[in-house]
Amino acid sequence: MVRGLRVKVIIVFGVTLIVFLWLISMQSIESWRQTNLKQVGLHELPSVESPYIDPTFPKKNQDRGRENNNCIRKSEYRSNILLPRGKEIIDYAGLDQEPIYLEEGWHEPKDELAKHFLVTYVGPREENDYDMTDPTPNPKNKKPKPNWQGFTEDTLRVFHLDLKGAPPTLEYLRRLLPLLATYGCDTILIEYEDMFPYWDALVNISARNAYKRQDIRKLLSWTHDLGMQVIPLVQTFGHMEHVLKLNDWKHLRELPDFPSDLCPSNSGSIQLIEEMITQVVMMHPGIKYIHIGGDEVIHVGACRSCSRTNPWILYSKHITEVAQMIRRKYPEMTPIIWDDMMRQWNPEFLTNNPLKNVVEVMVWDYVDVNNLITPMLWHWYTNAFKRIWVASAFKGADLSTADFPNLEVRYRNTKAWLKKIDDAKIPIAGFVLTGWSRYDHFAVLCELLPPSVPSLLLNMISISKKHVSSSDEKKLSVWKEALKCPSSSFTLESLKEDQNILTKCDYPGAEVYGIVLHYLILKAKTDTLYDTMTKNKAWLTPYNVNHNFSNIWRIVQDYTYMKTYTLLLDIRKFNRLSKTVLEKYFDTYTANEWLEQKISPLDKKLQTLGDSVEKLLNISIWPRRPIP
Repeated sequence: MVRGLRVKVIIVFGVTLIVFLWLISMQSIESWRQTNLKQVGLHELPSVESPYIDPTFPKKNQDRGRENNNCIRKSEYRSNILLPRGKEIIDYAGLDQEPIYLEEGWHEPKDELAKHFLVTYVGPREENDYDMTDPTPNPKNKKPKPNWQGFTEDTLRVFHLDLKGAPPTLEYLRRLLPLLATYGCDTILIEYEDMFPYWDALVNISARNAYKRQDIRKLLSWTHDLGMQVIPLVQTFGHMEHVLKLNDWKHLRELPDFPSDLCPSNSGSIQLIEEMITQVVMMHPGIKYIHIGGDEVIHVGACRSCSRTNPWILYSKHITEVAQMIRRKYPEMTPIIWDDMMRQWNPEFLTNNPLKNVVEVMVWDYVDVNNLITPMLWHWYTNAFKRIWVASAFKGADLSTADFPNLEVRYRNTKAWLKKIDDAKIPIAGFVLTGWSRYDHFAVLCELLPPSVPSLLLNMISISKKHVSSSDEKKLSVWKEALKCPSSSFTLESLKEDQNILTKCDYPGAEVYGIVLHYLILKAKTDTLYDTMTKNKAWLTPYNVNHNFSNIWRIVQDYTYMKTYTLLLDIRKFNRLSKTVLEKYFDTYTANEWLEQKISPLDKKLQTLGDSVEKLLNISIWPRRPIP
């Protein structure tokens, strides 16, 4: 009897244990499934927090009609889930199956598991459902389609003028701006950095060669007469080197050794930013927009105070605080930020973030638009923000020490953006052509503005209201007219073989284009000569020079034959000519910086060769081997 009771107890215990383990396993599976759903941006249907579920349905979605062109909407009789368009749309909760593709409207998957997923989480297709790409939708849902096509009548065409330690002369800008206005530019995004004339407590932020206040007034007067808007750019988080490098503000660094990023946890940070913005706005009365940067905040969340907070939260809180301060003081003004720091955010974090209500986003990519700015990223941006700006580059995006922009690459970048915009039917607030002067405050100069004007004009014509829909042939034809070239037979391909063609044109900056091109010729000659003398021939190598051991006759022959001294004289003459030309376009400091960066190394190379030859010529007695 006792044995039978024991058996019953064991059986009951075993069954209870099995049920308990089964419940735990089901809970774990559900938890795992929910986690994977969140990773792809989906939730259970009842969750009104899901960005795919509109709790105000049906009225809001009926009013919206076909406006959300990046989504497929189930009919009002279903659960009203919004699914983003695009190829990599659903991997149904990470079940290691082939993705479900929803292209060109509703697509019934062949895979049974995929069908089950759609039916379970979306519901079967019904007669009331309509295809967003169908030109004749259900009359009950019919709404006029906005004529966005990427650009609207209000889309701005923006030239980014980066002054970062290299301010063009006002005389040059006065020649350049009317040309840009003629070919479609209606806005200038001015990144002053240390070229703005701050005053009072901020006076040391300004470089000693910064523009004066009267210079800015003149510039604004010219832009006003040309019908151009001006958008000042003030860095407020990253790229703060021009401020944080100074002893006055080093206590606001995120990390003591790196002056690039502002610490958002320091109460003095927002006070500094507010005063900077106040002074800039005072010099730009009536502006509609201000760009507050926000890109490449490398060390966000790195200091002891910040490390306790999620970097996403730190970033969004700081930028939101700056933007709210601006809107509070200047209700008529809209802050703009770069997008790159948000690209890795969880979609729900972006969707529910108050940041989206106080700023407009400027999405930039200078190389691979289609891969970096994915359809899913577009979906989240266009659903989170009221207006979108985009940015390609006409210079400052190919190499940090580049001499010329790569015309073909820059044009292809702009064309990729135009296709992206048109395919997605996104309303664009502005299309910006960025032109960085240097990659950051401490970097040397990259392409100068004057020789980059051909790239600027080509891309500006491409996005202009008049020619945005024109063929490549038409755009290139207009471009050649704008450059005032004597011959119009060249192409972007032929320019790669003969860049000298553009020196014969007559545009503001052609003279500097010729200077840079001649520098590249001298550089090629110098490098060839130096390598020949010190590497390819056996009598003026570092070993020969270090040990005072060489064949003097060979040295003299090679040095004379290579016309080394003649080339050195040519370089010094060119240096003087270049300085005279550059000072028509830049101040003396910028001209000298370019000369020291480009021409001085050539002079130094050849001077080193001459010194080595002279040293070896003074040797008349040589030691026995081994050479000491």
